[in-house]
Amino acid sequence: MRKIISALVAAIFGLMLTAAPILAQTPITATVTVSTVCELNVNINPIGFGDLAQTQSSGIKTKDVTLTTNTPATVSISGDTWTGPHSTMPVSQTKYDLNLTSGDPTTPLGSGATLFGPVTTNTGGTVSLQVTIPAVQRADTYTQHITFTLSCP
Repeated sequence: MRKIISALVAAIFGLMLTAAPILAQTPITATVTVSTVCELNVNINPIGFGDLAQTQSSGIKTKDVTLTTNTPATVSISGDTWTGPHSTMPVSQTKYDLNLTSGDPTTPLGSGATLFGPVTTNTGGTVSLQVTIPAVQRADTYTQHITFTLSCP
């Protein structure tokens, strides 16, 4: 009886092994297309406003700003307080304007103002920058960070 049960188990197990599916690895290729473009290009070379005395304004310095986009995008500009080893100077002493055709920049640099946008097409322009030293400003060497920020979805 044991031999019959063993033979039956072996036969059933053999059928199960032969009926088991054969698994094979098949690679699947996946692709994706990124259709949204949102890029900002600004020359990051430092700006040197030179040596200035109290009440004196620098010459106008420019930065070309180019936006490449096909999605709603906004470009803003902001700046930090001028800092030196011994003193500070307000951020608003730097003035800027976009695509200035004559005269001096008039918009005080601050915590973040829109240069252009929202736009959905390529655009750009030239940002003119100038600094004026206050009448009571302490002699020092000052540094300021000017930031161009791109916002897109």
